[in-house]
Amino acid sequence: MHEHLIQGGFLVPGAGLAMVVGPDRIKVLRGVGANALDDLRPGEIGLILDSGHEVHQIPSRHRNLDWVRANLRRLGDGETLLRLLLQGLDHDLSERSRKWSIDLAEPMLTSGAAADFASRRLLGCPVPEDADLDGGSRLARSANCSRVVALYADMVRLRPALADLHDAWKATCANQTPDFPGQALRRQLIDAGIFERCARSLMARDRLAISTLPLDATLLASLIGAVQQPAKFLVGFSNMLIGKLSDKGNSVPIDSVEKEKNKDSERDDDPIISLIQNGVEEASLSQRETPRTYSGDLIEKIENQKKNIVKEFARGREERAWRFVRELVEYQLANSRPEHLAKSLCDIAARLNGGFFADAALRIYCYAREANYNEYFPLVGRAEVLKAMGRLGEALAAYEDAVAQFPNDVVPRNGRAEALKAMGRLGEALAAYEDAVAQFPNDVVARNGRAEALKAMGRLGEALAAYEDGVAQFPNDVVARNGRAEVLKAMGRLGEALAAYEDAVAQFPNDVVARNGRAEVLKAMGRLGEALAAYEDAVAQFPNDVVARNGRAEVLKAMGRLGEALAAYEDVVAQFPNDVVARTGRAEVLKAMGQLGEALAAYSDVLAAFPRQEFARNGKASTLVSIGRTQEVIEDFKAIQPITRGDWISCHILAMAYLRSEAPEEARHLLEMGAESCPFPDCHWYFAMTLAYLDVAHGFSGQAAQRLRPAMAGSPTAATVILFSHALAASGNKRDAATSLDRLGSSHVPAQVLSLKDALTKRYGLRGHGELPKAQREALDKQIAEGEFALLLEAA
Repeated sequence: MHEHLIQGGFLVPGAGLAMVVGPDRIKVLRGVGANALDDLRPGEIGLILDSGHEVHQIPSRHRNLDWVRANLRRLGDGETLLRLLLQGLDHDLSERSRKWSIDLAEPMLTSGAAADFASRRLLGCPVPEDADLDGGSRLARSANCSRVVALYADMVRLRPALADLHDAWKATCANQTPDFPGQALRRQLIDAGIFERCARSLMARDRLAISTLPLDATLLASLIGAVQQPAKFLVGFSNMLIGKLSDKGNSVPIDSVEKEKNKDSERDDDPIISLIQNGVEEASLSQRETPRTYSGDLIEKIENQKKNIVKEFARGREERAWRFVRELVEYQLANSRPEHLAKSLCDIAARLNGGFFADAALRIYCYAREANYNEYFPLVGRAEVLKAMGRLGEALAAYEDAVAQFPNDVVPRNGRAEALKAMGRLGEALAAYEDAVAQFPNDVVARNGRAEALKAMGRLGEALAAYEDGVAQFPNDVVARNGRAEVLKAMGRLGEALAAYEDAVAQFPNDVVARNGRAEVLKAMGRLGEALAAYEDAVAQFPNDVVARNGRAEVLKAMGRLGEALAAYEDVVAQFPNDVVARTGRAEVLKAMGQLGEALAAYSDVLAAFPRQEFARNGKASTLVSIGRTQEVIEDFKAIQPITRGDWISCHILAMAYLRSEAPEEARHLLEMGAESCPFPDCHWYFAMTLAYLDVAHGFSGQAAQRLRPAMAGSPTAATVILFSHALAASGNKRDAATSLDRLGSSHVPAQVLSLKDALTKRYGLRGHGELPKAQREALDKQIAEGEFALLLEAA
């Protein structure tokens, strides 16, 4: 029988291994039989198991499964949990022992996460050759352990790919220098989800997904620190995996998988971690012998040191700051309790995270976790930092741990839902928020989060009802009021949205979100002068609010003042270099100015730093379409399944790519799908306008006018007016076409729109001109078609 580790205080058979459970810590002792008891300290409980599967010592009061489960959870280690499940697969264990292993593991697997957990952790803990997967699965089913069943099923699917994966890694590492940190790099790749991607790509025979591995991994700062040339190493690794596919005669199939760019800055060899671990061990001995007090003098010294640490980070003197951190750790371990040290470290981390020192905050939260494993704030604080850094996979895992350890706290539940939403897993996010609302019905954050998830899914009616319930229950909550106004705007009910925002501004005059929302609605209504004034008022009142400054730049762009818009965006980027909206807005202005090469480069830069940014993705795609590189867009977008608003815009751009590629039937299929099914009113209108454009091109001008007529009753966009006027003129209704064009005026109308207005007037003789020669008509038809196509691309 292969060796097993004792798991967290549970009666799992193992030859000569012992588990020690203390007041604050759990550890595994390796020994033989009762000799391991020599290492026990007062107040600890020893669980000694021999090869005969008999318990040598365990207090009877601790035979309760709930107690064991609670202590096992304190380990919080995914690999430990997986080893526990592998215990349940061993033929040599009694059925009772195997079933208890499964029963213990079931509640530790979060719903829906079993497959992900298995794929990541199996790479660090392979399934034994003699593992009884069928027997384990039967036992899990008999015990109603559905999550373990799902995990075992994933083990079966993954198992064939693991041998190839491990062989390729071993062979690639063999070509490196002796000091190559293969194990450390391997662990980082597992945690980053890259090995998971490789395993699934091998199963799916997907060479494309494997071939893009180096691009993903070279963006991981921790990998760059571990290997001098990570790209070269990982290119070799991915090529070896592709070679294994070729050796087996596998073909290139299906879709690429999602690119998750997680990082791991926690260091196993950190001397401060070792210092804390040793201090905690010492404190567990001295707890009853020499109780330590928390005096006023001690508090003052600690507070001063905490302030000094934050100041040194703010001044850019990191080496000095980390020295101060070490001194604080040494001082508090010598003069107070580890749990007090944990609280001090959490306070420092929270200040650093608020001051944009996320890497340092993350590291210090890890120190706090070492100082007190059962402390709430290190676990939740670390998750918050990871989420803010965009490391969403790690943030989700951290929130899951926090929910498991603190099931009666709503904050980690809301954080978990927020992370799922940020990852685009909207159905799971909604379920998580609904779970939080059910358990904490008076928590306004959970209620607002649920409404926001419904809005993101396009279920606008339900979202509006949810926000209105929130406003009724929490009338002084500005988030619910702003959310209600935002949904009204998304539904196209702009007058009501403006009134809702103005009500919020009147009640909460210092709320910048309400002020920005009011300006955004004014912009959507075409009242650009008022919108600009509203944004400038917000910028004057909140000079560091990046949303107001970006909004001001966007209005300048909409007014055709492109030079000022570009300067405004570049000013924001200079002050907030990591703001994705400003960087994407700058690219949009460059595109509007006709500087397409620079725009394309700017979009690529944004996507390199923020690969999940839909606005930049769609902006780059529309630029590629405008310069004729449509095939790239078709290949990238053809597998998109529209869920979010950004996905629907991608579908619209794909339809435009098909139009440019002279594939009108494929385009019409997508456009009709969007016109019928898109739940976002503004996106829905993009599809309807483009269908009208296609109708006119194929001689169905009357049908095109009918499509667009409902929008002309309100406040139509310039693109709508142009397309509607064209449809009327082409169908012979010149008088109404001329009246429609007059709605455009000349002030604050982009030059591109005015040029189209003039071209339509000349082409159809809307001012009484006679019929033009054929060559001139054809030239104008081409100019109008190109101009309208550009307007439709820009509208999205």
